[in-house]
Amino acid sequence: NAISFTPTAHALAFKDGERNGERIRLSPEAVEYLDGEMQESELWRQPQRRVVTVDNLLDLGATHYAFVPPRVDKGGFDSGDAGGFAYWLKNGETVYFEIMGAGEVVGRSVFPALAPVTAGMLPPSADEKALTGQASSWDPRTWTRRAPIVRQEVPGSWTARNSCQVTVARLMVRDPLHPVVLRGLAFAPRREVFDTVAAKSIAQLAFDTARPCVLLDIACRLANIACLTLLARMLRERELWGNVVLYVMFALWLRDVLREACLIRGYCQHKWLLEHHLFSRQTITEFFYHTMTLLVLIWIAVCASEGTEHLPDLMRPLVAVLGAMSWMGLLYMHRCFRFLRLGLRILPVFQALWDVSDFVFITSFFVLAGAHAGYSLSPAAYSTTEVMFSVYRLGFLGDFEVESDVEYSNEGDGQAGGSMSDLVPFQYMSFLVVSFVVAIAMTNILVGAMSSAFDFYQERASNSFVKHQAWLGLDHALLGRGASWLPRWLTLVLFGVRPPSPPGNDVLWCCYKAEAVEETGDTSQSVRTAIWTLKDEMTLAQSDAARKLDSLTKQSADAAKKLEELQGKMAGFDELAKRLGNFLDGHPERDVTVEHETVSCAWGTPRKHP
Repeated sequence: NAISFTPTAHALAFKDGERNGERIRLSPEAVEYLDGEMQESELWRQPQRRVVTVDNLLDLGATHYAFVPPRVDKGGFDSGDAGGFAYWLKNGETVYFEIMGAGEVVGRSVFPALAPVTAGMLPPSADEKALTGQASSWDPRTWTRRAPIVRQEVPGSWTARNSCQVTVARLMVRDPLHPVVLRGLAFAPRREVFDTVAAKSIAQLAFDTARPCVLLDIACRLANIACLTLLARMLRERELWGNVVLYVMFALWLRDVLREACLIRGYCQHKWLLEHHLFSRQTITEFFYHTMTLLVLIWIAVCASEGTEHLPDLMRPLVAVLGAMSWMGLLYMHRCFRFLRLGLRILPVFQALWDVSDFVFITSFFVLAGAHAGYSLSPAAYSTTEVMFSVYRLGFLGDFEVESDVEYSNEGDGQAGGSMSDLVPFQYMSFLVVSFVVAIAMTNILVGAMSSAFDFYQERASNSFVKHQAWLGLDHALLGRGASWLPRWLTLVLFGVRPPSPPGNDVLWCCYKAEAVEETGDTSQSVRTAIWTLKDEMTLAQSDAARKLDSLTKQSADAAKKLEELQGKMAGFDELAKRLGNFLDGHPERDVTVEHETVSCAWGTPRKHP
């Protein structure tokens, strides 16, 4: 921006690539122009042919692209008044998309410290006066139906201590909650995107819109946990109290399955099912959870139809797994809440656990190796399960007993000190190796790997939080579109989702601290992360200092060169003064006299001397 030197973000709108009903193609002269050498006089506007790296464009057959400047007329090809982008396809063809318009994404205005802070979706006609003083006098009917006004006062007495300079920004993009916008934000490949004001504002608005749906999901999960608790009590007492628990669990299961079907339908409408939803970890976990729930329900129904009063014990492991998954799912549903910094705490934990899953898989081979050695050196009275649990206690808990876990001898097995006495040295040797490799080496490596992974994701918790908010908003938007075949009241009751409204002229406003205000640091930052951050800051400061030193060195060299040039010119002046003195010596009758403040020359006109 040549006026303010402030970087801005713009969104480009393109035409459909057709003109007069025909696809716009580049002429041979235009292709030669785009492939030509850059001209120094047109360096700022001359295009350069580059390789396409976007996956979606590569799938469509695009190989190269180039920006075409405005008003390029080559061989019948006209780039238009705003220019556009040209693409080269695998089949040798070229297509051109003309820019239809461009608009600034975020417009910023800085305000002084404000006492009442008003946040919400403002109409496009809002001005600075309305923002600062007359927001309360607006007609409520002019506010958008999707996000009504919310007024929040800062608690306590209003002093300079709890006030700060704020920046009010307006996003110029219409309909920021469209699935295309949320999808581009949720799956953005660059981490810097989530640090922008526009990304945080859109993600927060998307989650605020999806909040009723999330709260309803949490309530349903709590009801399911209560049903599983009652079912576990029935299994403990081996009695079936009735079919109420069965009916409630089936209703909750049917609601979850219907919700997933509508969500899949919404993803299919945009052709994003295989790319973003079907094979995600959350979808696979939910599928496994719903399958096990259906198996338990069918089992209970069979037992009730046969008149069996005693429930089988084999159902208890399934109920135990379902209960554990329900609690973990309930915790994961809180990943987008700012209350008590829940989202910033939950996401690094889950991401670190998933990140070290491959290392846990590697560690399991060491445990199996120790269990195999223990099984070979133990008597027949020890089962495989007992040997593996003994190795697990030794490796991860550091709990063992010499008689039962090292010598594998019990007082009542009849084999202690007898035929197994010859294997005692080998048993102790196996114990030493397993204790060192599993209990000391692998356990400490696993702890270090988990600590490093947690620090890594804790440092990026803010970016991940914005990403998951946008992702949750995308699911909410697609759920509303996928459930359009259901009645509106049923969609609102079952899922807490309103049907999608047609795109309007709503504008998103956001208010945040000015850039000059210093933010408080994160107290949860580890020492390792703090050292890495300090190292990066020192590296940047060192490079900045080196750059400034190079600039000063260059300026000193330029000053020395100019000084030499000035000395050369002064030498010329000395020669001129010498010649002038010789000239005056040769003409004594032309003297110079000073009378008061008037300089009189024999051959000149008197002039005032200051």
